[in-house]
Amino acid sequence: MTFPAISMVRRLYPDATIDLMARSWVMPVYSCHPDINSVMPAPSTSGISRPVAMAGAALLARGERYDLGILLPNSFESALIFRLAGIRLVLGYSTDMRRFLVNMPVPVPADKEQRHHVFYYINLVKKLEHKIGGRNNLQKEEPEPEIRISIPPKSKAWAGKFLENLASSHGKAETVIGFNPGAAFGPAKCWPAAKFNELASLLLANFPGMHILVFGTAAEKAIGETIAEAAPGHITNLCGRTGLSEAIALIDRLDLLVTNDSGLMHVGAACSTPLVAIFGSTNHIATGPWTDKAAIVSLGLDCSPCMSRTCPSNFHCMLGINAEQVFEASRKMLGQKPVHKTEAG
Repeated sequence: MTFPAISMVRRLYPDATIDLMARSWVMPVYSCHPDINSVMPAPSTSGISRPVAMAGAALLARGERYDLGILLPNSFESALIFRLAGIRLVLGYSTDMRRFLVNMPVPVPADKEQRHHVFYYINLVKKLEHKIGGRNNLQKEEPEPEIRISIPPKSKAWAGKFLENLASSHGKAETVIGFNPGAAFGPAKCWPAAKFNELASLLLANFPGMHILVFGTAAEKAIGETIAEAAPGHITNLCGRTGLSEAIALIDRLDLLVTNDSGLMHVGAACSTPLVAIFGSTNHIATGPWTDKAAIVSLGLDCSPCMSRTCPSNFHCMLGINAEQVFEASRKMLGQKPVHKTEAG
């Protein structure tokens, strides 16, 4: 969701070096952004070693002697790292008690949850242009925000080889679909594995020659195995078996991605892969996939979006979504694809 804002920074400062600090697990995503020069690791340890990691990150940034720091996260720690790095100008939202660390503070928009968060980050860059200017005037009519992703040739080649091997082992698939049953924020965002299992059975019964790839981390391996049990030989569990770069390259080749509200959902949107996104506890208006190739499945209950990590009640926002609803959305999205991406390369 931060990609359009980063592209705006590039338009504002076309000759600047733009580096980005990110957690190690998400670095491959930002490495695919065409307007970023380099990506450096943000501290990711916890406990007693956390201050040491933060100091190391600040020291790394200090060595680059940056003129400007833009805080995309809302955290106190990100602002502290920039201040310790000696960055002269630091722009960011006035959140998390960090006002004294940010010398170009921006108030949080009152309509934050009523608009997509793409605009939340764009608003920062517009404030930057207002405060210190740039070569280009962003007050002119701006293009429609878009999320662009540039997949490295090495990752593309890996994905191509993987799909070739899959065809050799299981026969060439007419349609390749991805399932993403996990989500980092918490279990309240996750449609149950048993529901994905039912969906797999419906899809395979109605789309002969289909193969399903299940994406996720090593922590989600057991969930992937549960889903794969629905149709051995037609479902491949990739949980914990790919890095993020490889997962991105495969998602780019899918005919459809069925996903919870998650990072991989946004990857699918950036790849222009048709997708079905399942929402329960979170706000699809603010954090939904930024693409016109997506269908949202949500019950729209009065208690949603509660933004809770775990459901304090009966979890009906997810349990109430049945496999038939998601199948119907998937069928419609599959009907829109002009060619098989697996064949387009």
